[in-house]
Amino acid sequence: MLSECTAILAVKNGKNYLREAIASIKAQTLPISRVLVIDDHSDDDTVDVCAELGIECVTSNGVGQGAATNFGIAMASTPFIAILDHDDTWDLRKTELQIQYLHNNPSTLAVFSQVQNFYTNGSISRDFPPSRALGSSIFRSEIFQEVGLFDTTTIALNSLPWWLEVAHRGIRIDSLDIPALYRRVHKENFNVINSEEGQQPRFSTIRSKIQSDVTGK
Repeated sequence: MLSECTAILAVKNGKNYLREAIASIKAQTLPISRVLVIDDHSDDDTVDVCAELGIECVTSNGVGQGAATNFGIAMASTPFIAILDHDDTWDLRKTELQIQYLHNNPSTLAVFSQVQNFYTNGSISRDFPPSRALGSSIFRSEIFQEVGLFDTTTIALNSLPWWLEVAHRGIRIDSLDIPALYRRVHKENFNVINSEEGQQPRFSTIRSKIQSDVTGK
């Protein structure tokens, strides 16, 4: 069907929050046709949680979040692809409204929307403007054929080089001002535990892009 979408979760040791993420996928007002967990060699009960919930789970043998996500993208065969971190959740109408927008705008290859942070103590941030967080987005599958897949040189998924390549190629990406992603902030977040390691690839990518634009190489 024209609205079929695969949801991809690259997970390592996700048992604490995975049920909530999957519940938000299953609760979408436009049903997700395939939920695909790529287990990146967890040493907790992630695989058992997937079995309990009846979710398709494939092992990627500790290759890192970027490579695991790429593995999921390669397995997807639907017109649309969505990506969700195992500790985040989606707004119930995210898929419906974003795919409807893409149907109405056939030259747009991806759409992103609002993100809201929430914390383990129960507090909630204000809504952010639409953000290019992967979890707030829906992608036409052909965008990955045109741009390629995600960087695999870091443990965490660094999507910035990919978005820069999208911009460099002039691919149309739109924003839709609706709630999409509820992003959990907790002490186990990679960028909280490894703030310097999490930011360095972004700075390096921006520096390389600036140098490339200046030199024309």
